[in-house]
Amino acid sequence: MSVLVRAQSAWNGGWVASRLGVRLRTDSSPATVRLDDLLGLAVRRNPRRAHLLVSTVLGKHVPTDPRLVHAAGRLLGGLVAEALDGRTSHGVRVLGASLLAALNGNAGAASALRDAVVEQQAGRARQRLARPVAPLVIGYAETATALGHCVADALGDATYLHSTRRPV
Repeated sequence: MSVLVRAQSAWNGGWVASRLGVRLRTDSSPATVRLDDLLGLAVRRNPRRAHLLVSTVLGKHVPTDPRLVHAAGRLLGGLVAEALDGRTSHGVRVLGASLLAALNGNAGAASALRDAVVEQQAGRARQRLARPVAPLVIGYAETATALGHCVADALGDATYLHSTRRPV
C-alpha cells in the first residue's frame, strides 16, 4: 500500500511564527500552491544568518515523499517554461492542483500527481517552441541540484549544470 505523507504534518515552521510573529504570505500563485505550502521558517545558531527557509518539498531537511519532490521541481520547470515561451499552460495548473492535493494528504493524490507529471511532460513535448537559444539551468549548492535537474527536464531543451559553493 502506498501512503503519501504530508511533510508539514511532521514540521511546518509554526514555532518561529508563534514565538517571533514572523509569517509567510502569498499574494498570488499562478499554480494554486501557496508559499507556506512549500516552505516554513526556522531559526539556527549562526551569527551571519539566524533565519532559515526550510522547504517541505525538496526532501533535504524534512522527510518528503519522492513524488512530491519530483512534482514540485516539474511544476517550477513548467512555470519557467511559461515565462520563457510567453504563454500559460493548463498542464501547469493541473500539476499545481495535484501537488496541493498531495501536500494536503488527499486520498488518491499520489496517483493523480504522478499522472499530472506525465501529462505535463507530454504536453511540453507537444508544445515545444523554437527558442532562439536553449535555456541553461544552474543548480547551485547541495539543496538545489536535484531541483535544477527537475526544472531542466521540464524544459526539455535545456542544458543543465550543477555546482557547489565549495572551491574546486
